[in-house]
Amino acid sequence: GGTPPFSFEWSNGFISEDIDNLSMGVYGVQVTDSKNKVKKDSVEIKDGSIHGFLTDIDGNIYQTVKIGNQWWMAENLQVKHDAQGDSISSYIYNNDANKEKEYGRLYDWYAVMNGSTVEGTQGIAPEGWHIPSDSEWQQLFNHLGGVEVAGGKMKESGTEHWNSPNSNATNSSGFSSLPAGGGYTDGSFEGLGDGTHYWSSTDRGSEILAPTVHSG
Repeated sequence: GGTPPFSFEWSNGFISEDIDNLSMGVYGVQVTDSKNKVKKDSVEIKDGSIHGFLTDIDGNIYQTVKIGNQWWMAENLQVKHDAQGDSISSYIYNNDANKEKEYGRLYDWYAVMNGSTVEGTQGIAPEGWHIPSDSEWQQLFNHLGGVEVAGGKMKESGTEHWNSPNSNATNSSGFSSLPAGGGYTDGSFEGLGDGTHYWSSTDRGSEILAPTVHSG
């Protein structure tokens, strides 16, 4: 939470909210709000990708990554309020608060779009960002070699989060996809460790696209 305005102090000397064009290494940040409350965090850049950071309306800080000519978030949203400060309908997997920081929150399409049906709308994305369209997802997949191999390049490698076998997972893109599973309107949850879904802002009527990444 915190009370704006915020000040930022990075371990490499920067005092801006966002930093990018970083080389490999560990970067710490200290955020101080107007009431002198402090939050500290750090991020390790493990590859040669171009990374940055952004902050949502609730003060959550996310790592971002440039893949080809596109910028993507490399962490799942945890935001609880839209750009106007109104509450967003969302869930935590299995209603377990301990999973929020690691896997983010779960939203349905109408919540993600924040009432809009316009392709490429901001929706609940942070300021300056938007919900990707079908064509933007396809551009990502094409850059990574096509849908048959893109999933492995987008997934975190190993089985710390993904269930075995997590085949061909290299995260060479830096997208860092985690298996956040999903939820249903009846309150049941499934799929943690097995797969994850990402919304598209392209409205197909009854068939709304949700790109999926699986553990296989």
